[in-house]
Amino acid sequence: MTMKPGTRLRAALLHPDIVVAPGVFDAMSALLATRAGFEALFLSGSAVSYAQLARPDLGLVTMDELATIATHICERVDTPLMVDIDQGFGSVANVQRAVHAFERAGCAGVQIEDQIAVKPAATLQARPVVSLSDMLGKLRAAQDARRDKDFLISARTDAQPFDEAFKRAVAFAEAGADMIFVECVRERADAERLAKAIGARVPLVSNFLEGRPHFARDAADLQAMGFHIALYPGVGIGSAVAAMESSFAKLAANGSNANLVRADAATINQLVETERFVRDATKYAG
Repeated sequence: MTMKPGTRLRAALLHPDIVVAPGVFDAMSALLATRAGFEALFLSGSAVSYAQLARPDLGLVTMDELATIATHICERVDTPLMVDIDQGFGSVANVQRAVHAFERAGCAGVQIEDQIAVKPAATLQARPVVSLSDMLGKLRAAQDARRDKDFLISARTDAQPFDEAFKRAVAFAEAGADMIFVECVRERADAERLAKAIGARVPLVSNFLEGRPHFARDAADLQAMGFHIALYPGVGIGSAVAAMESSFAKLAANGSNANLVRADAATINQLVETERFVRDATKYAG
């Protein structure tokens, strides 16, 4: 019997090697990441907003829009998918509805954060957060809503300064969060303090963002510090934007698709298994 995605991700977290999860934003990006051999994928809220709306990550993507994308991904690949659901789309009732939707879609789990619902641009230093009691209420609501106990509930805090974030992380661990992500960690000493306090009890998450210094050199260094998951949320969308911008500019300038870095039709047809669909059409023809 095939293990459920949450069960498989939990098993991966027990391995000594860190889980590296790239950010994806649609079924094709998830397929390409799966072919590269990743053990887990992260449906990034910012990447979805950039790709689907060409808008900033300001809570514009609805739950139904995100759930549809998650469903498409889980129908196409079996790599465990964690989903960034921001604050859970509203009240505790919204959080529970979201958990039902993403569990039904076939996801491994969701990440809930404590930022306020209408958040500032991600580049701003100040990120207002809800009270700890409100966040713990959402965490409990999410835990109670899941039907599969292996469906993971990851708790993220954007609180500052670090001492406040640390206090919240400890509270998340005591409340039974399955993973914990402290966003404001910038110093190696703070990361080591966090790992020493709760890393043995709860898997710790950190993300590597393009253009922002990180306390760890890379995923291997992060692993050595006692962390369990390294997220790279911007690699997929950043690579796609750069490639398309370059190709479109060359096409506009030259009026030719020669010498562009792109996949040809044969490669794409192989990726999407066109031949199998043609065979099935013949096999089941009336």
